[in-house]
Amino acid sequence: MKYKILLFYMDKKWKVLPKAEENFKNQFPEISPLVLQLLYNRGVKTQKEIDEFLHPDYTDHVHNPFLFLDMQKAVDRIFTAILEKQSILVYGDYDADGVSSTAIMVSLLKIFGIEAGVYIPFREKEGYGMNMGAVKEIIKKKVALVITVDCGIASIREVTELKNVGIDVIITDHHNPQKILPEAYAIINPKREGEKYPTSEICGTAVAFKVMQAMMSEKSRKDYAEKINFPILGIEKWFLDLVAIGTITDLMELKGESRAFAKYGIIVLNKTKKIGLRKLFEISGITLGKIDTYTIGFQIGPRLNAAGRMDHASTSYRLLVSEDSEEVINIAKDLNAKNQERQRISDKMFHEAESQVAPNAHESILFAKSDEWSPGLVGLVAGKIMDQYFRPTIIIGKNQDGDLVGSGRSMQGFDITLALEECKEHLSRFGGHSLACGFTVKDEASLEPFKKKILEIADRSFQNKSIIPEILIDIETELHSINWEVMEALEAFEPFGKGNPKPKILLSKCILLGCNPIGNNGSHLKGSISDNQGMVRQIIGFSMGEWSKKLKPGDAIDIVCEPTINQWNGNREIQLRLIDLRKSISE
Repeated sequence: MKYKILLFYMDKKWKVLPKAEENFKNQFPEISPLVLQLLYNRGVKTQKEIDEFLHPDYTDHVHNPFLFLDMQKAVDRIFTAILEKQSILVYGDYDADGVSSTAIMVSLLKIFGIEAGVYIPFREKEGYGMNMGAVKEIIKKKVALVITVDCGIASIREVTELKNVGIDVIITDHHNPQKILPEAYAIINPKREGEKYPTSEICGTAVAFKVMQAMMSEKSRKDYAEKINFPILGIEKWFLDLVAIGTITDLMELKGESRAFAKYGIIVLNKTKKIGLRKLFEISGITLGKIDTYTIGFQIGPRLNAAGRMDHASTSYRLLVSEDSEEVINIAKDLNAKNQERQRISDKMFHEAESQVAPNAHESILFAKSDEWSPGLVGLVAGKIMDQYFRPTIIIGKNQDGDLVGSGRSMQGFDITLALEECKEHLSRFGGHSLACGFTVKDEASLEPFKKKILEIADRSFQNKSIIPEILIDIETELHSINWEVMEALEAFEPFGKGNPKPKILLSKCILLGCNPIGNNGSHLKGSISDNQGMVRQIIGFSMGEWSKKLKPGDAIDIVCEPTINQWNGNREIQLRLIDLRKSISE
């Protein structure tokens, strides 16, 4: 793909994405050029894709759950357990997607009269997925059926152990399978080789929801309907609030079925009947009716994740399933407090890590380590360091057993988990994907060889390449073209998220009418700009307050911005949120 490369300021490179091809634009003359360009940039190019993207429909775009290879087998096994009153255990995970998945599966079984057991591993002691210690506990409980949610696809040894003692396992997961699959009774995973399901990009909560959809639809089967009390058709849609949380917090691309889940899930979330979520919103200052992807990603998700990072995720799970008003009030307060404590500790860790990496900021990969750092928070710190220095970053802490546990974050161009594969002789376990990883170092003696090895890999990867942050720009246009008609068109692109970022627009040679620093310590920038046609728009730049000292009224500036709507006291105005700016270059 070719880009129009612009000069960059403050080490940021501006790239305007390629213009839409003429034959594409000619196919859709009824769609505005700006909207067409945005669709083209997101790879949405056919009439079917456009309809699905701009008008996601629950009936048309949420697929039949029985398209999964093993869905009927899984459903029949669960109904057998229900009819025979067998003991069922749901094995979950400790992040927001994991606890939401667990809540859906347990609630599903409860609807059919089964009080399932629950096992959520302790992040710091047990790590992600099934483990042999947990398997031994499950065997002691004489469970007949284990259903995994948001995990299990890599648990070959653990599933075999359960199978050997006569315990069936149904795996529901969305992570990448290994070459050899576990010997489970049934596997529901859209990434499974040979799977016929139309999309592979749905979260763990969505996979659990597909099982719920499938079981609810079996009401039409006479052999089940005569023996089982089925709920009212459509009741499963009230669980779309959890699917939205899983989809957004697990960073699913908001295309296809995940887009439909996000859209309708947000609608349900704004009307949620779950008293735990309603109490969490009340205590956290989240307004029902105004929840969007930002609210989920930066307010709801962190609070649900705080339990697993700071202690045990069971509290977040209880918040989602409890019907005891006093219990959920206490949990909501606890999660809010844990999230504040998480912020305080992670900020402290960030500053300590920054002092370690700053002298080496020129290196291809950055390291920081402390025995005092919690493994539950090292990933957050790695992400913040990576964002600040635009370098792959590894942060290492120590768990209660004395193991060196690390987390890494990367950017396009450096597959950090693939790099760990080359360093596996120094690691006892590792996993992740191209942009994020987790690992445990074998021992203290392996740490320096590991650091040396992965630095060599990064140096080789970035050899003769400049590592400069890029801002991808959807379109270059004129200030007067950003009008209410455009804002209405942009609303059709919501919900925004991974794979569908908020549109970024380049405006060149705008005239600055004035600007002032605002906020604590003048850290933000607010002002107004105009063009040669007399159009005036307000601008706001977060963490850009220093620009007020560099600019004066009458300056010509170029800006990259996201058009937004600012509402106050019943008034509405178009406001441009600055992503970056520079003084215009005289021609």
